[in-house]
Amino acid sequence: MFRKKKDSQETLISVVIPVFNISNELSECLESLCRQSLLKDLFEVIIVDDYSHDDSRSLILSYANKYPELIKPIFNEKNLGISLTRNIALKAVTGDLITSLDGDDYYYSKKLENELLWLNNSVGCYSVYSNFHYVSESNQIQGRFSEVGDNPAQGDIFANVFGRNYGVTSGGNIRCDMFYKKCLDQTGYYDPEINLWEDWDFYIRFSKYFKYAYCSKINMVYRQHDKGL
Repeated sequence: MFRKKKDSQETLISVVIPVFNISNELSECLESLCRQSLLKDLFEVIIVDDYSHDDSRSLILSYANKYPELIKPIFNEKNLGISLTRNIALKAVTGDLITSLDGDDYYYSKKLENELLWLNNSVGCYSVYSNFHYVSESNQIQGRFSEVGDNPAQGDIFANVFGRNYGVTSGGNIRCDMFYKKCLDQTGYYDPEINLWEDWDFYIRFSKYFKYAYCSKINMVYRQHDKGL
């Protein structure tokens, strides 16, 4: 079903995770990567800690020691902010495809497999985004990005992204899409001058050039809490 790596230096999907002082939720995030249905030799996890001063670093190291072929940690020597941290992760990937995950959120077990299949079957699309759950700090489901009866935007969605109007009742934004690494050559990386809604700015630039597919399966969890920006 999925092609194998050509050599020991190539991987298919790179998951990038920026981390800063989220040790309480980070274990659940990393466990969700270790439980993916996709074969572990088909993806890697690039996790960049932005000079946390809680237990995030030691937790990352423990997982990297347990899964050395899967988890590849990077530790900033000073706090650089979210945009630069995301860029450090992006420049370290080796995969043909890239997706992301914030350290306080987590994937369901078939996230990578589902989106890979969806993207492979979506002609003319260079990125795929999925439905997801909103949960409380205590992991209680509060709703989802797209409810029954919604018609989420697909294809040329530049106007939808710019206006943050995806045809969903939640009014939420895209999260953790999967896209081709080669698209970065035209889209560019995260703007280091932006440290709030930096992902929205990235989606605006990406959607200007490339089409999106939408996967209706609920593939991840976005945690809502008062610590988030």
